[in-house]
Amino acid sequence: MGVIMRVAFKLLSVLALIGSAGPVSATNFLVTFTGTISSGYDGLGAFGAPAADLAGLSYTSVFAVTLPTPGAFHEEDEFHSVTYGGSSSGTPSPVSGKLTINGFSRTFSGNTYGHVKVYDGLGEFPGGYDGIFLHAEQDVFSYLADSTYSFVNSLPDTEDYPVTYDTQPGDIFNGSFVLDTGTGYSQGYFSPQRVTVALAATASLPEASTWAMVMIGFGAAGGALRRRQRMAVKVRFA
Repeated sequence: MGVIMRVAFKLLSVLALIGSAGPVSATNFLVTFTGTISSGYDGLGAFGAPAADLAGLSYTSVFAVTLPTPGAFHEEDEFHSVTYGGSSSGTPSPVSGKLTINGFSRTFSGNTYGHVKVYDGLGEFPGGYDGIFLHAEQDVFSYLADSTYSFVNSLPDTEDYPVTYDTQPGDIFNGSFVLDTGTGYSQGYFSPQRVTVALAATASLPEASTWAMVMIGFGAAGGALRRRQRMAVKVRFA
């Protein structure tokens, strides 16, 4: 993924581990995707006029992630890390989401099911790739998911937050949303253009009006994390 800064995504997995120095404290992240909707239909009028065509509109999806999530499922190997859970399995969810289109926002609690997946396999084996995927399921009918993968572009290292990546030719996207009330629905598919990973004081999703102020505070938080990171076990994207 070209200019994505690898450390941010490394931390999404390493902070879910328990190192030899003892338990790793939970860290909160905000992962933000911005781009356009490749196709979509707003039958519910959740983002404006009912039955509107959403294709071509700008969108922002924000995911609040907490890692490690005590009680959630966690799997990993040398090249990927997955944390997931929710009420569907009687475990905590690691993620919630918020989608904004046309100035209208809808929240997806992730309580039913949440999934955070990170890959670091590009160049490590045939067919390997780098990427990040997040999924927050409100209920069995409604969810928000966003992702960026690449079989071409790698993730260089950095320790500075917020971490921003502009999508590159060769990247693959697999983001979408569904809002379904049982009597109507809205849905859409995403083409993200930018991904940002930032540290957060809490796992809550910020209002749009406070997002700029939240971003200002990440520089100081990043410095504190870097100091802690030097004392941690080997950092691995996994």
